[in-house]
Parts: sequence; C-alpha cells; structure tokens
Amino acid sequence: MRSLQLTSGSSQAAYLSAEAETWVAMPMVGPSVGWALVRGMRLRGDALAGWTLPAVEVRTCTTDVGPWGAPELLLSLGVEVLGSP
Repeated sequence: MRSLQLTSGSSQAAYLSAEAETWVAMPMVGPSVGWALVRGMRLRGDALAGWTLPAVEVRTCTTDVGPWGAPELLLSLGVEVLGSP
C-alpha cells in the first residue's frame, strides 16, 4: 500500500520560490466549410479563434516566456470519409 507524501521547501539565493495558479475564461468562435469532392468524401476547413480574459503572462525565474491565449488562432484542413453516405 502506498502512502501520500507532501514535500515543501524554499529556494536558494538567486531563485524565486513562487507558485501561481489562475483560472481564465476563453471565449471561442470559429467557422467551418466543407466541399464534397466525391460521394462519401469531403474536404473540410476549420478556423477557431479565442482570447483569454484576462491575458495570462507565462514567466520563468530568468525570463518572460510570453502571453498565453492572447489571441489564439487555429486553422485546420482535413478529409472526411463517410462510412455510409
């Protein structure tokens, strides 16, 4: 049987010991289009855009990584094959 062990400590000089958690809302919207190439097969294009509210800054102890989710844009292209048209 395993037991749960918690660990804690503090940072050494020149490093920052910090824990930061946050919840954010990210509204998303996106259009989709599909073209029937042949019976039972479609070419599909999708776009998805979102923005976090508030913007989240990702940092390490030595540098700023940058913003997350401000804005997000996802484009995809795929092929749909229908088993029974």
